[in-house]
Formats: sequence, C-alpha cells, structure tokens
Amino acid sequence: MNNRKTILGIIILVLFLVSSSEVFAGDILWRITHNDQEALIIGEIVYEVGNSYRVEVKHVISGILPNGTISLSNDFSYIGINEKPQVGDFLVLSLDKKILNYYIKYGAFKANNGDYESLKLYKNDLPHILQAEFTVLEYYINTNGEPIDYYFEGDKVFLKNATGEDFLIFSADNVAVTTALVEDQPYNLEEIFSPTSVVDKNISFINNRVILGMVLSGVLAVIYLSFIKK
Repeated sequence: MNNRKTILGIIILVLFLVSSSEVFAGDILWRITHNDQEALIIGEIVYEVGNSYRVEVKHVISGILPNGTISLSNDFSYIGINEKPQVGDFLVLSLDKKILNYYIKYGAFKANNGDYESLKLYKNDLPHILQAEFTVLEYYINTNGEPIDYYFEGDKVFLKNATGEDFLIFSADNVAVTTALVEDQPYNLEEIFSPTSVVDKNISFINNRVILGMVLSGVLAVIYLSFIKK
C-alpha cells in the first residue's frame, strides 16, 4: 500500500511540474520585455565567415553588452518570417552568454533599420495575434526598453500609461502596414518565440496537452486521497 501511495505521489508531482512549466514557457514576449536575457540589442550583420555571422551592435535596448561586434552561429532563421539572415540585415536579438560566447536565447527578429526610435519589425501577413505580439515588442524597443504594462483584449492590444490610462496600439481591424511581406502560413506562438520548445500545433499558450495534464493530475489526486483515507 505504501508503495502505491509513493508511486501515485510521484506521478502527480511530475504531471504538475510539466503542466506548470509549459504554461509559464509560453509567455516569451513577457520575458523579453522584462530582461530575462543577458541583453536585447539592435544589430547589423556586417559579414559572414564559415558558420558564423559578425554582428555590429548598433544599440543595446536592455541588459549589458559592449559596443563593437559580436560573433554568432549562423544556424538560425528570423522569428515568424521563415527567412535566413543575410549580410546587411538589421535585426533585433535576444541574447544570453556562455563564458565568452553569445547565443540567441528567445529569437532573432528582422528589422527595417538600426535606429531604435523608428525601428519596425517585419510582420506583415503574419496571423493577427503575432502581429500584435510584434507590435508590443516594437513599442518596447522604440521607448528604449522602458517598462511597459500591456494587455490583450480579443484581437486588440492596449498599453497602460503612468497615470493608468489605456490606449490602443494594435487592432486587427486597423493593421499598421510595414515594409514586410512574408509567407502566409499558420504559426505557433510557443514555437515562434522559443524555437527550442517542443509543443503541440496549437496557437494557444495553454495547449491541449497542458489541459489534459491538469485533468489527469486532478483525477490522480482524487485517487491518491482515497488511498490515504484507506
């Protein structure tokens, strides 16, 4: 009987941890805009050597990173637009560091220029939810990494200013036009913002697997409690 209780307890704990980690892993936009990385920068790819890009740091939005150039592995594509970077491209990079080497943490986003105040991300023809996410990131960059308080309401995104007033920055009914023209295809938010995530093909942050895990956890909890009472 004790062995049964132990096994059930372990299963419930594992399912709870898996479900929680998937839910929290979804909100990558929040992590990018709340400094969960070594640095968020605007850069320009100046040349390519072997399997690496040399990226000139144009501006550091948040975090700490020396001016000059950094080296990055060239085995990545831009988030959302399924395009490989080219020499001469401007891009926004979420970076972390291992010892002396930088690597991409939450993604690389193609940009139209290197000026943080006027920068726009390539996002046309993406699903509206992704255009909304990219618009929030643009506002964060355009304000040079100032703290932002945003929320989603259907297909609209609002920002709260310092006095608590809400103002609309994105609506699917009035999509802002940028220079981007990209392939129209279904995207998954978790895969787009975290390329290393393994998730179901579902555009919801809380996907079916998470819901199923929660249901199973609840069922097993009831069974576990019934065993304890016996």
